[in-house]
Amino acid sequence: MHILYENNDVIENHTRILSTQYLLAVVDRPGYNSKTLWKEILENVTSDNRQRLIWIAPWTGEMRSSTQLRKLVTNVTSDHVTLRQDLRDLVPTSCIDYILEYNIEQWFQ
Repeated sequence: MHILYENNDVIENHTRILSTQYLLAVVDRPGYNSKTLWKEILENVTSDNRQRLIWIAPWTGEMRSSTQLRKLVTNVTSDHVTLRQDLRDLVPTSCIDYILEYNIEQWFQ
């Protein structure tokens, strides 16, 4: 899995630089210019890429802290209590439930 951050060409470019076997986790948060452009980006994304998306919204962590999600999920163990505590200030409970239910740490690189 690859985590995406908001910018104008992020999804289109990942078709070329990242194998389509990977899912794309979208961290839905304002970009550096404080605008959220995901709606505009998704209107232009290919259907293949749209099917690869896992939406993480709303992001409640700091602007640059979304890398923490990758580190936490990559290092996840069977200790789901600790993982929930680590993630609770970053993403909604429903996102944490999804991560645990579908064992998505296996897709992170």
